[in-house]
Amino acid sequence: ARELYFAGNNSQSESLSIFDTERVNIESGQQASSSFTGTNKAMASLCSEYPDKGLFLIDLRLHPNVQIQWLLSALEAAKQLQDLLAEGRHTGNLGNAYTDLSELEQALNYYEKHREIAHKVDDPRGEANAIGNIANISYARGNSRDAIKLYETALQIQQKIEDRRGEGTTLVNLGAAFSTLSELSEAISRYEQALKIFEELGDKRSQGIILGNLGMANADMGNIKGAIK
Repeated sequence: ARELYFAGNNSQSESLSIFDTERVNIESGQQASSSFTGTNKAMASLCSEYPDKGLFLIDLRLHPNVQIQWLLSALEAAKQLQDLLAEGRHTGNLGNAYTDLSELEQALNYYEKHREIAHKVDDPRGEANAIGNIANISYARGNSRDAIKLYETALQIQQKIEDRRGEGTTLVNLGAAFSTLSELSEAISRYEQALKIFEELGDKRSQGIILGNLGMANADMGNIKGAIK
């Protein structure tokens, strides 16, 4: 299901259908794996893998509180396995779940820990994600200028390592920050760049979000025909 989601286009609907069909089995498997002990590395490894394999699927299907349960179990498993790279991923995703619950201070703590771990293990993708997420907190708190600086730092890393999905996400966030400051030409430019990337990736969900943002930005500029289009 995860591979189909990343394949994009119509495959994304198929991936979600598979998840829905197998949901009871998936949740039972995750629950079983979370009962690992320090002496059972196979179970600990499985527990750590569940949120990674689910990724966007669990974000679309599971409540943030359930995601947090999965991620806390996975984080403990990664620590027992001494897998610092996985620990960083789980920490960052915990930040995302807490952001969805509007618990921004808790989210920020996890994002800063993720950035620290990613830098330590030389994980530029993870570090860029963490920086972008820290920027999201600044944006949510009304500090759009600070957020833009952080987004641009993340974007430079993502472009350097050719992380197209990460680059697209950061461009969307930059567009939103510029839009908040009424710098609409800058916002539209970033949205259009992001749209090309997600068309290339076949990510329908992201394309829909960006098109909505472009519509609102054009409307705010008085370009009603452009907004309707």
